[in-house]
Amino acid sequence: LNGKKIYDKKGFTSSFQYIALNKTDLKSGKNTIAIHLVNTAGGRFLDFGLVDKQVDDVDKIQLAEQKKVEVTATQTSYSFTAGKVDLQLTFTSPLLMNDLNLLSRPVSYISYQVKANDGKNHTVKVLFSASSNIAVYTPSQEVSTQKYVTDKLSILKTGTIEQPILQKGADDMRIDWGYFYVAAPKTTNAMQYVTLGDAAVDAFTKGAVISTVSKGKSLSLNTVIPFGTVGKTVKERFVELGYDEIYAIQYFKTNLRPWWNTSGKQSMEGQLASAADEYKTVMQKCTAFDKQVYADALKSGGKNYAHLCILAYRQSIAAHTLVKSPQGEILWLSKENNSGGFINTVDVTYPSAPLY
Repeated sequence: LNGKKIYDKKGFTSSFQYIALNKTDLKSGKNTIAIHLVNTAGGRFLDFGLVDKQVDDVDKIQLAEQKKVEVTATQTSYSFTAGKVDLQLTFTSPLLMNDLNLLSRPVSYISYQVKANDGKNHTVKVLFSASSNIAVYTPSQEVSTQKYVTDKLSILKTGTIEQPILQKGADDMRIDWGYFYVAAPKTTNAMQYVTLGDAAVDAFTKGAVISTVSKGKSLSLNTVIPFGTVGKTVKERFVELGYDEIYAIQYFKTNLRPWWNTSGKQSMEGQLASAADEYKTVMQKCTAFDKQVYADALKSGGKNYAHLCILAYRQSIAAHTLVKSPQGEILWLSKENNSGGFINTVDVTYPSAPLY
């Protein structure tokens, strides 16, 4: 920039990298950016440009202090102190190998437990914000969103306009069909709305009323959960994250539905409702399962081995999908998470072989 080196990179990147510029390197009038690229392999390109960083008030928000983190086979739990309130935040995916219906249910939980740490009462609310990019291959794809309610749930839903079900295959691919859901029990009086991606936190802190965006790119699906007055007694709330991939696998040119919807007659709303109704029971099952996995691994190989088994269990389960073959067989197929969706390749099968 104006004769000064501001960036140097060996290798390649598959996404845009944002490099902050120092204002002192700029001058009044015309400025010059020069870029030199050497590529002996061929078949690559370079794209660059200038963008302005949007100014917001996020940096003024006090960060919570993380006190602890615990990882188990089906859960990750964080403990935070946020000013005069303590928060325990737990991510749960009930991937229980001894319960195929629960294993295949496409719903995870995020649980919030809050209490005051100073003996006084405080008004507490939580913002959960999820990006619509979860449902796209690249952020440039347009998505549609929907806000609606059922008998028991408030729901936000998003997916690409394109919906190319099982149509693409290449390296560095992500699912861009099906629909992502965020749901909260109506009994929690949660408020849901959709914003542009960079407006979610600002709207929350200012208490602004935001009209729900129905189409766009890189949108934020926002859920505000009011806890009301919180004292020394713990209050708990949860949100659900769901994904309906519609068809999970192309098996010898036949598209197969996921196990939970083999008949094609089930709905995501039904799965979300069941997950909400069974929340306490499922959490108890996960806790018991996690303890058993750790205890068995600890007995077999010690503490370090037990921790490795926990991580291996979670990672390898996530790399598989459960479907029923046209002949009625149970198929437990490895499916790459961030690639062409290739099935049962050696690089996935080999490291997961000890478990299966």
